Amino acid sequence: RKKFKCPYCSFSAMHQCILKRHMRSHTGERPYPCEICGKKFTRREHMKRHTLVRARALGGNSPFLQLKGNR
Repeated sequence: RKKFKCPYCSFSAMHQCILKRHMRSHTGERPYPCEICGKKFTRREHMKRHTLVRARALGGNSPFLQLKGNR
């Protein structure tokens, strides 16, 4: 049974952290900025994927790729 309910819509979740993530769709909160361009994201994994793509687009000269071992 899903015990955490969104006060703004019919969404419900088993875990409070999932509800907190969902709430960003209502509040507009974007706490995860790209280290390269500053674009903000609601989810850390989306920011990480974006940042990696941006770093590769810079031709591997990004400090981000150097810190990550240029994977």
